[in-house]
Amino acid sequence: MQTIKLAGPTSVDTGNPPRGYAELRYPIEGALTVHDDEAERLKNAGLLDGEPEQVDEPASDDDDDGKNEPLSAKNKAELMTIVTKEGVPLHGVTKNADIVAAIERHRTYRDDGLKDADLATADKNALLVIAAYEGADVPQGDAATEDELRAAITAHRTAA
Repeated sequence: MQTIKLAGPTSVDTGNPPRGYAELRYPIEGALTVHDDEAERLKNAGLLDGEPEQVDEPASDDDDDGKNEPLSAKNKAELMTIVTKEGVPLHGVTKNADIVAAIERHRTYRDDGLKDADLATADKNALLVIAAYEGADVPQGDAATEDELRAAITAHRTAA
């Protein structure tokens, strides 16, 4: 994994599933963490501001691989390693707090089986997680009603 800075707006494969899917990213977002081959591609195309920097993988012991450490205590490199390993979609977020929230949403979505949840019977909390995880456009945010959340999720799924 390498950290890069973009010279201008560029399509970047940040490693979110499916691999090979590029998102339009902007220099104002700051440093991005990408796979080595993507860093090399962007460097060769002259799309970077400076050279890519190797990300130090967090050291892990067999007894404690850092899973007991709260996500909020992890640095950006550690968070990006989790994002890559677990396939967490970031939907363009770059701040540590937003990355932590994305990881938590992903884990809730995955572990609670929300992908296959019945929208008609899902509670507001589950609907908020589904909407955020799937990237549904909910302008009202947390203030949205359950019906508004269901409509936004359905519209997003239909458009995809």
